[in-house]
Amino acid sequence: MSLGITLLVHGQQGLRFIENKGQWPAQVAYMGELSGATIWMERNAVVIDRYDTERLHQAHANVNFRVDAAENATLRHHAVRLTFLSATTAARTTADRPFITRYNYFIGNDPARWGRKARAFATTTLHEVAPGIDAVFREGRAGLKYDLVVAPGADPGALRFTYEGADELSVRDGALIIGTSLGRLVERIPIAYQQIGEERRTIACSYVLTDGVISLRTGPYDTQLPLIIDPELAFATFSGSVSNNFGYSASFDAAGFLYAGSTAFGNQYPVTLGAYQTTWAGGTTDIALSKYDTTGSFLVWSTYLGGGAAEMPHSLFVDENDQLVVLGTTASTNFPTTSGAYDNTFGGGTPFTPTGLGLSYPNGSDMIVARLSADGSALLGSTYLGGSGNDGLNSAPGLKFNYADEVRGEVLLDELGRIWVTSCTQSTDIPVTAGAAQGSFAGGSHDGYVARLNPTLTQLQYASFIGGSAADAVYAGALDDSGRLYVCGGTVSTDLPVTAGAWSTVNLGGAAEAFVARLAIDGSSVEALSYYGSTAYDQAYFVEIDGEGSVYLFGQTSAPSGQLHLNATYHIPAGGQFLAKLNSDLTTLLIGARIGSGDGTPDISPTAFLVDVCDKIYTSGWGSSAGGLGGSLTTTGLPVTADAHQPTTTGHDLYLAVFDIDMTALTYATYYGGPVSPEHVDGGTSRFDRRGRVYQSVCAGCQNNDDFPTTPGAWSSTNNSSGCNSAVLKFDFDAPLVIAAFLVPD
Repeated sequence: MSLGITLLVHGQQGLRFIENKGQWPAQVAYMGELSGATIWMERNAVVIDRYDTERLHQAHANVNFRVDAAENATLRHHAVRLTFLSATTAARTTADRPFITRYNYFIGNDPARWGRKARAFATTTLHEVAPGIDAVFREGRAGLKYDLVVAPGADPGALRFTYEGADELSVRDGALIIGTSLGRLVERIPIAYQQIGEERRTIACSYVLTDGVISLRTGPYDTQLPLIIDPELAFATFSGSVSNNFGYSASFDAAGFLYAGSTAFGNQYPVTLGAYQTTWAGGTTDIALSKYDTTGSFLVWSTYLGGGAAEMPHSLFVDENDQLVVLGTTASTNFPTTSGAYDNTFGGGTPFTPTGLGLSYPNGSDMIVARLSADGSALLGSTYLGGSGNDGLNSAPGLKFNYADEVRGEVLLDELGRIWVTSCTQSTDIPVTAGAAQGSFAGGSHDGYVARLNPTLTQLQYASFIGGSAADAVYAGALDDSGRLYVCGGTVSTDLPVTAGAWSTVNLGGAAEAFVARLAIDGSSVEALSYYGSTAYDQAYFVEIDGEGSVYLFGQTSAPSGQLHLNATYHIPAGGQFLAKLNSDLTTLLIGARIGSGDGTPDISPTAFLVDVCDKIYTSGWGSSAGGLGGSLTTTGLPVTADAHQPTTTGHDLYLAVFDIDMTALTYATYYGGPVSPEHVDGGTSRFDRRGRVYQSVCAGCQNNDDFPTTPGAWSSTNNSSGCNSAVLKFDFDAPLVIAAFLVPD
């Protein structure tokens, strides 16, 4: 049996363990370097020597850095030694997976210390760290990673180890925390999987800490079966803003960089030199946009985007050139638009104040769509999109169910780089194009709205209403391989233009009903539209398309127990969220499942959704009723798996879950949050990439708390404001999945 353990020491690509050819002390077998740490492999121990990377970077990059100043004379280090107390007399260290490169070391004038032609390896193994147990070290996606390989007949309970030199050792939520003066090291929950035929079986495993000595407690297992790696946390960080700063939206690029969209309530949000807008424009809030590196340790770029009144970001999307596209709403008459933009004029509306978001739209709202350059220094395109009523804000009774549901809507890019917007509008005169599927406002407080603009945002190529005679809202969209747009949302209308043979042609009632629709490639018609719901409350917040063209929905429901279930092995009869799979024509329900705590009401507000290349289903959401959020949402009682990153909840956390193909099982589920503040999202969309990594925006640490769990070396481990900070989470589910790629980031 192997036990997968991740030690989060942030790394760079290509960790190499270089052999000792006499250039280092004799007890060292191999040395490896990570960003911020040097790893020394000994016979029965590993020394992790951390150093102050910020001070090193200052000395390297700042020509005015005084090396003669006393405070700059030394570089701070903190070393800890991972010592295996249970190592046998046969303990030794070997290496495997050699690289071609050779290294030469000429240290001093003593040739005996000149290590010539030293080889480098991708993995090292400490053999016999306990009888019959080896520790295999390598680079993980989040840093240094090791597996404990238990031989047949060996006892994992015999393993004993400690961290000499640590300021503190503790076990929190199942994770081992190693405190140092330069931040925490973290060993995530160790877990082993048994593969028995087609069944994947989890082996329970936990840390035991007694008087500074760590051991492992495992459940029953078959020692002949291989490991399937447990999930690992890539990074989590606060924005570090001194001004209040609320988290809304997040996205990613092909290299795994995270982009965050938030609101900044002042001029002390961290921006970078050369960014497009380095000063706060005023008016309660500006949009704040930040790009984090793949480890979350620094800002690649960070900028404001706003005018003299309030703005909110709703959705982000990054194109193949790493240019960030933003969908938001504004109350500013001077929001920055670009020359030749489709619309340079604010349309306005009626006064509106979203609940609890700390801002207002005294003159109504327009949508804005903007594109920023890859380095965040230039606004490549920016336009208003709206009419004389309020646009982009979901405010209808029944449809605004969760805190911050006003801030729904999504931006997408197709293969031609054209920008799609899905949202809602109260404007009867918002632009629509000739031949659109629905050319006029159908009635009620607002209709759904779909638009397509060219890549430079200078032309409106397509726009259409989608709605009936009562309130309707479109929350999300997805494009299939043919370029057809699917949208989903919520409605109170009983007269949506359902199509012949649709799975559900009737709004069954309740406060709201979910719906899903498919537009023709040219947008001239609604090719397929179906309701999806019950006699109670139902809304669809996300839609996804798999490789076969099937359509998946993720939403909330209060349907009577047992309804909305078909062909799903994993199903909670009274679950407050639903997952559905329909055929591409929306005429047949293939899979229907309820998920959640099973109390008959929604538990979480959905924030991200994915069907990956292997048709596994990923969900993200938050639940809390504390801190003025209102409602009945809570993460209490939601099921988690034995390998959960955080197995306990205060009831006010994020909830991440993965389901096997066609809802045959709950594969992985965890909470994520701190012990004090209620984690939540102020509307907006976050995203999964196709590998199943979630890029999640969070409104965290409210009331000046620092309890949102961040990773070692995070850009900011503290909320520096008196209120909330936008925090971001990149969580890697580490699925057993390989996707070919040819992108090599710096």
